[in-house]
Amino acid sequence: MAFVPDRTDGCIDTGNQALRVNVVAGGAGGNNPAAGATGSPVPAQADYTAFKDGSGNLIGVSAANPLPITGSISASNPSVGTAGAAAPASATEIGSIDGSGNLQGASVISELNARYYLNAYAGNMFAAMNTAAQAVALTGQTTYTGLIVYNPGGSGKNLALLEAIFAPTIVAAGVYAMLLFSQPIALAPPALTAGNSALISTNLNSGASSVAKVAASCTLAANPVFLRPLYGFGWITAVAQNAIGLKDELAGGIIVPPGSAVGFVALTTAITGLAYLSWAELPL
Repeated sequence: MAFVPDRTDGCIDTGNQALRVNVVAGGAGGNNPAAGATGSPVPAQADYTAFKDGSGNLIGVSAANPLPITGSISASNPSVGTAGAAAPASATEIGSIDGSGNLQGASVISELNARYYLNAYAGNMFAAMNTAAQAVALTGQTTYTGLIVYNPGGSGKNLALLEAIFAPTIVAAGVYAMLLFSQPIALAPPALTAGNSALISTNLNSGASSVAKVAASCTLAANPVFLRPLYGFGWITAVAQNAIGLKDELAGGIIVPPGSAVGFVALTTAITGLAYLSWAELPL
């Protein structure tokens, strides 16, 4: 056993090998600078936040041990607004839902882009046309020739008509008018013959498929119903005629629901030419 030599200041009791301590009235205490009170800021000395588990053990919060929460939590997104309300100040972009149900930014659907670009790009826009000069039937008969587009029942899509174009390819034999006609839903489907007709996606080579059926001739269930006049031609003589062709921008103002059909028909005098009709296919 080693002995501590006696000190001249008397703090060591060499006889009892003890440190002399003078205890006075008062108390002792301490604190942990890494521990904070509930509701107060996290202490600067704290290395991590922890919680007490069901066994009474201290568990540090981490990805493997997330903070347990009981009850319900509600939150709101300050960048999302309500239809018809002012745009939220936190929104970084304004958009809308396109025909395919996808969200598109306002820059895509503004006037900075072509009018039908969005539907064409999404593969929702289609067109039918004659592939050769085609005689257009007169009204008042069910044996039809020209260009007809049929939306089959059960297709699940509306056809929103966008453009109608007709260009005659012969000298007219008299005064005539060109119209769009319709066949109502309640009637039987037309018996279609493709003939001089074609159907394409306006997003070329996209592989998009249309629900519509197109034909250059068919047997209608009833006489054509006038839908929309396209143009009238005032005949003068067989040799004194101005060249004419017409584009009618329907702009989605006519919708062809499942089970209905539309097409071109002539009034008063038959005419031969090339017809074109485009539409967007949108969910019901």
